[in-house]
Amino acid sequence: MKGIKVKTHYFRVKKIGESKGVNDPDKIIEEVEWKSSSELEMVEHAYPEDIEFLVNIIRTEQKRKKR
Repeated sequence: MKGIKVKTHYFRVKKIGESKGVNDPDKIIEEVEWKSSSELEMVEHAYPEDIEFLVNIIRTEQKRKKR
């Protein structure tokens, strides 16, 4: 974002059951969804420069699980 200093955090999580929602008391989380790497590439991103980074993390994790 031009002129604005932004720091983005990504978290790798494991889905272990059904969710009853996200605890967001400050109401700063815009959206939460579970996506595959192929779905992730199709989403309109606020930070498109992060797509390759995120897809690589997912694919690396998938390869690690297959071993």
